[in-house]
Amino acid sequence: MVVILTVYKNIFSLLKVWCHMKLIYKLILMIVIIILAIISTYILLGNNWKDENKVENKVNQEEINQLGDLYTNIGKYDGVVGVIGKDIVSSIEVPTKYFVIENTSTTNAPFYSQVYFSLPEDLQAKTDNDLNTLVKLTRSTSNETDNKGKTVKRESIDITVIDIPSNNIIVQSQMNSILPEHITDADIASYLEALCGYNLGDLYNKIDIYAQIKPSSTEIRKANNPTKYFIIEKNSDIGGKFAFSQINNSLSKELVATSSSELNTLVLLEYSKTKFGTYGNGSIAYRLDLKITAFDMETGRLINQGHLFGNPPTSISSTNTLGAAGIVTYEQIVSYLENLASYN
Repeated sequence: MVVILTVYKNIFSLLKVWCHMKLIYKLILMIVIIILAIISTYILLGNNWKDENKVENKVNQEEINQLGDLYTNIGKYDGVVGVIGKDIVSSIEVPTKYFVIENTSTTNAPFYSQVYFSLPEDLQAKTDNDLNTLVKLTRSTSNETDNKGKTVKRESIDITVIDIPSNNIIVQSQMNSILPEHITDADIASYLEALCGYNLGDLYNKIDIYAQIKPSSTEIRKANNPTKYFIIEKNSDIGGKFAFSQINNSLSKELVATSSSELNTLVLLEYSKTKFGTYGNGSIAYRLDLKITAFDMETGRLINQGHLFGNPPTSISSTNTLGAAGIVTYEQIVSYLENLASYN
């Protein structure tokens, strides 16, 4: 009680002093109080910024330590541009080991992407020797006019996925969103999981097993109904090993198995090339042969064994000394498998 009375007395005394002060002194005192308040706020915010910056630097250093030679080789990876195969699309290796770097449209300084840390650990390359699939992201924004005539800002991310052993571009695609809705790291990670079939559960881990399956009989039997496919492919020009096929991602969802228990029709795609002739400049023309084999997973019997062919172009540039090969499009393969399953 005595303390409270003392406080009130002091406040009352200060008010009396304030009332008797000249206006000029009141203004000076108010200015001093405001300046002190600004300085205190600045110091407080500055300390908070320093603390936050220390945490951020610490986290970044931990990530750099975790990346090891993947981090020190970012410049080398930035120089990997990949080539687009004109005849055969490169398979994505399984097990897939990704590293992700990114750039922006306004800078040429590549840096490691946080998308890497959003991937399942099974898909993260741990060393330079471990890496087999490089992902390069380029972020940009642009102003566009929507269907109502309103200007909106669009965020775009260009994605290039490169097979390191062959230096072939596996896929190039783009993700877009209208700001303020951003494309998240989780969105990109989910796309990369689907790209290598990791989202298909235990099918991803059984590719080596499926690659060893041989027909138990040469008798052709009818397709399963409903048909649930899983597709792997082998390219004689690229390693000659079965890998996850992008055709899985091109088929209608109704036709794609999502687990080994659901799988009833395994499809093996085998690409090869044979010499078809020569062009006027002496370079070789190749015919592409795609062998398609479908197995009934319950009995091991053949459902189908057929071929799609791609004839080389009739002419090429006189400066092309590498020759050319025919192509078989994804649309042709999808149509073939849909017809096999009587899906159409």
